[in-house]
Amino acid sequence: MKVFAYCALSFREATARASGVPPMTCPPMTTDRFRPEWLAGRDLIYFDLHGLPGAPYWFEELPGPVFPERTIALTAEKIRAANLDGAVVFAANCYLADTGSPMLDALLDAGASYVIGGEGRNWANEGPDLSGASRLGYWFRLALAQTRNPLEALRMAKQMVKVGVFVDGLMDQEKQVAAGRDTLEFRAYYRKE
Repeated sequence: MKVFAYCALSFREATARASGVPPMTCPPMTTDRFRPEWLAGRDLIYFDLHGLPGAPYWFEELPGPVFPERTIALTAEKIRAANLDGAVVFAANCYLADTGSPMLDALLDAGASYVIGGEGRNWANEGPDLSGASRLGYWFRLALAQTRNPLEALRMAKQMVKVGVFVDGLMDQEKQVAAGRDTLEFRAYYRKE
């Protein structure tokens, strides 16, 4: 299975484990340097970047003392320029599936057969531990490689999360509960013909 992964630098370790490939990271990558043709010919495209409600872009980190400005990782315009040619997209990004999401629309417009994602804020750890969305992404990738059916792969991945099959440590108990509840709300989105 041909996989491409792109994530925030702070999610690099978890994204590598969940996607099964070394991810491209922002930084140093930015939307200005990103080439849409990198997404062509992939079976699975895995994103773990930050999103905001209604924003036509994903970014690396929220502004703060370390990052005074957002580093824009990828825009809807850049995605629309890609030919996803039926690829399946798994996006751990927050707010991907909110009503009227420009990023979800861009992925579908670019030819994704299915986009797996959730509404609102999505939970995951930084570092190598898999939790929340990254844990679901890990099981989704393994199931998709086995079944080649995105809907069945999502069902199987959710079952693994539900029964508590862990690949390593978790975040604190309160966040663990929120992450599990949120992750089980992820859905498959596609264009109805």
